[in-house]
Amino acid sequence: MAHEHVSDRVARRLRKDFGSRAERIARQIGEVTDSEREQAAVLLLADGDEYGLEAALHLARTDRRDLLVAADMADDRWPSRLDHELGRTARAPRRRLPGWLPRRGRLRTALLILLVAPGVLFFFIGVPLLIIDDYREATGRVEETTGVVLEHRSGWSKGGRRHVCTYDYVVDGLTRTGTAECGEDDEAGDEVTVRYDPTDPASSDLGGNDRVALVVGLGASAICLVVVAVQVGRAHRRRT
Repeated sequence: MAHEHVSDRVARRLRKDFGSRAERIARQIGEVTDSEREQAAVLLLADGDEYGLEAALHLARTDRRDLLVAADMADDRWPSRLDHELGRTARAPRRRLPGWLPRRGRLRTALLILLVAPGVLFFFIGVPLLIIDDYREATGRVEETTGVVLEHRSGWSKGGRRHVCTYDYVVDGLTRTGTAECGEDDEAGDEVTVRYDPTDPASSDLGGNDRVALVVGLGASAICLVVVAVQVGRAHRRRT
């Protein structure tokens, strides 16, 4: 068979250019060189003509550098020219990712992980916090009263911009002062809802702000999880 002496691509081109003479010519080329690059150069110079083949084989025996130059395969672009003239070699099968991962490379997978990891973390922390908060209200361990903002301060932290208010509130006829995170629009003199522990009225926070932020965060986390689920579902359908 022709491919015992030359590469599969060269053998295919030999059968196309020389037909039934391909095996004999493949043997001749294989005796001169086992380099696919040089075999292809001989074949391209021959251009389907046996006289041209003899000249190319003579050049391969005497000066292989001249052979490559004559076939326009002496520079760094020769692999592309080889693929263009003979067709690409069969590629090794791509390593399949697990079924739950998308196929479009590591970058997309990394982006999905970065998207879903904070969402999952926030979801599993936020839901218990909401449950605990509702339980405290249901069992009477949290009461509310109206307070007045004395001072509003804002600044940047690792989690972003924070707003902190100092406020007064009255419990059992005693005026108390507390400090807690507040809304961006809460200004000095504004009334705010203060939540406090009836067993320890000095322990307080501003009702509503943390809960709203928590609910918003949980909503965003749920959206992230839905987006990831949709992407994984699409990848699975393409795979099957």
